[in-house]
Amino acid sequence: LVNTAGTTALFTAFSSLRKLKVLNLAENNLGVNSYQAIFALGESFENMPSLRFLNISNNFLGFNFIHSPPANNPFFADLAQLANLQILDLSGNKIGQVQPNNVNNLAKGIRPLGKLRCLFLENNDFSRLPDSKNQVDNLLETLGKLTKLESLRLYGNKITLHTTSSGKLLAKQKSEHIKQECHAYHCFNKSF
Repeated sequence: LVNTAGTTALFTAFSSLRKLKVLNLAENNLGVNSYQAIFALGESFENMPSLRFLNISNNFLGFNFIHSPPANNPFFADLAQLANLQILDLSGNKIGQVQPNNVNNLAKGIRPLGKLRCLFLENNDFSRLPDSKNQVDNLLETLGKLTKLESLRLYGNKITLHTTSSGKLLAKQKSEHIKQECHAYHCFNKSF
């Protein structure tokens, strides 16, 4: 998916796929193209009520904002529209590398996903944020509230846990609800 206009048109067309359950867009360099294509994909989420599996790993979703005007990336907040999502793979997207609000927007986007069972966030450079401690704490607090979460991958982010209430909350939830390092296909096979 290299052509920006074509990619944007494709994602706009996704709006008519109301029964779509699985969407795998991994390794398409979406973030290298333009922010308009990523925004179009995010906007199409409201018309995908059946989506249960979304893989957009290794697309440099945090990268494209180096040269683009928006101060915030609404794509991550648009994830909130996927109410039936059970598996989300955002690994390898450099989410924390460029825009300071990406991790906060990600936390807002996943907070309403009460059915989420598997979340893959490895290798996203969360520690490179200017305010990484507060943003990571916010993300960890959000993760602690996802009571159906069975699998969480956070490795490769150089996260330092601080003794805060959010860290304690995650530790409590982790022992009760999260089995780290569950393979994505295990979650996928269990769902479908």
